[in-house]
Amino acid sequence: TVASFWKENYDLIHIIERDWETLGPKLQGKLNIFVGGSDSFYLVNAVMDAQEVLTSLGSDAKIVIGAHDGKVSVPFY
Repeated sequence: TVASFWKENYDLIHIIERDWETLGPKLQGKLNIFVGGSDSFYLVNAVMDAQEVLTSLGSDAKIVIGAHDGKVSVPFY
């Protein structure tokens, strides 16, 4: 019950996928995700999963996964 509640209310990719019909137009050109390739909290895997979902939805989200050598591969805004 708790996991289901969290998924429905806090899992951003699930919410985007679930409500894509209304959120898609609102997010167009606004979704930018940057993550380091050697992230110690294992966020890279979550970002890669998000990238798959967003691509399958036809999103124009900009997703950048940095290099593993600690160098910044794109400028920060």
